[in-house]
Amino acid sequence: MVKVVLIGCGAIGGEVIKAFKRGHLRNIEVVCLYDINPEKALELAKILGDVSLVAKNLDEVFSRSFDVIVEAASPAAVKQIAERAIKLNKTLVIMSSGAFLDSEFFANICKLLEKSDARIIIPSGAIGGVDIANTLALIGGKIKLISTKNKKAFLKGKIPENIVEKIKSSKGRVLVFSGKASEAIKLFPTMINVGATISMAAKKDIEVKIWADPEISQTIHKIMFKSDATTCTIEIINKHHPENPRTSYLAPLSLIRTLQKMSEKITAGT
Repeated sequence: MVKVVLIGCGAIGGEVIKAFKRGHLRNIEVVCLYDINPEKALELAKILGDVSLVAKNLDEVFSRSFDVIVEAASPAAVKQIAERAIKLNKTLVIMSSGAFLDSEFFANICKLLEKSDARIIIPSGAIGGVDIANTLALIGGKIKLISTKNKKAFLKGKIPENIVEKIKSSKGRVLVFSGKASEAIKLFPTMINVGATISMAAKKDIEVKIWADPEISQTIHKIMFKSDATTCTIEIINKHHPENPRTSYLAPLSLIRTLQKMSEKITAGT
């Protein structure tokens, strides 16, 4: 039985707890819940029938006995927990992969991992093609991600005001970003982790374009690969999570499967 701490008790964390409650995660034991909003953690603790699972702060989290930290919060949360977890030889399952596109932070994490038995697992999340990106890391190639979201998705959260104004003043589809994934995550810290995940798999800072479109109701990700091994385009049209329109429903399902696979004897995929 793997003892798991859950950091982030929003839509993604909630799906993990529901899956656990339904018996889909029989290989894990939830031993701690933490969120910067204590009410969210308490809500999930009540589903599990044990309010003592809620930690008041990160010091209390790390005082618990556990094997794995599951992060479903934000890149900022990753930066708060990663070093401490690695020094304790724990496994981290990270959804906010954008944290690792901070080159200085990532370099420090790599150095710490060299001296530790800890490991970091990044689920595919709301995107496909991660297996192809992993494979192309061996030979190189061009990878481009084009993400299109409804305009309303950009009007909540910590988005630069000039981008918000650009979106508001446009009547139709508007390009809000074009550049490297590492730059995109700085402007959209909780909206473009898919670009970071592909970049981590490919071991390169991929090209990203982000569009805001008032005419679509779902999020569309298009990944284009071109290399000596393959040329292909993958398009994913994601339905939003019913409790959080800024989260793709596919993301928590990917996390749940990742947790299931940690104890499976046979797994498929690169």
